[in-house]
Amino acid sequence: MDAQFNQHIVDFSSSADPASINVPAGAYVVLAKTGLYNISGSTQTTECQLQQGAGNGNVLDVIDVTLTSAQTAAISLMASTNVTASGGERLALHCICVGCGGNTRSFFSHLAAIQVGTLSVP
Repeated sequence: MDAQFNQHIVDFSSSADPASINVPAGAYVVLAKTGLYNISGSTQTTECQLQQGAGNGNVLDVIDVTLTSAQTAAISLMASTNVTASGGERLALHCICVGCGGNTRSFFSHLAAIQVGTLSVP
């Protein structure tokens, strides 16, 4: 299992990657969680994504959270994916403050990629 546990606070006004890991080729179940805190004086929406690949990679899962001033929320994401690149790929928890110049804080972020033998669709 590959994992990153980020105990640090990440403040962002547009976007940030609170956690990311590089994994070798294989099949994975990917889990992520983070806390979000709106530190602005107005209501704003934050979108968090599980991404695969460099830059703005392929979106594996997504959640939108609208927070009023000083409100917090805990979010979780989960997906399965096949990493086929011979050199492996980057998996990331990527968060975006949607349409705000605001200030969002992520804290206690966790990202885990559990390698499995195969993935099957029921």
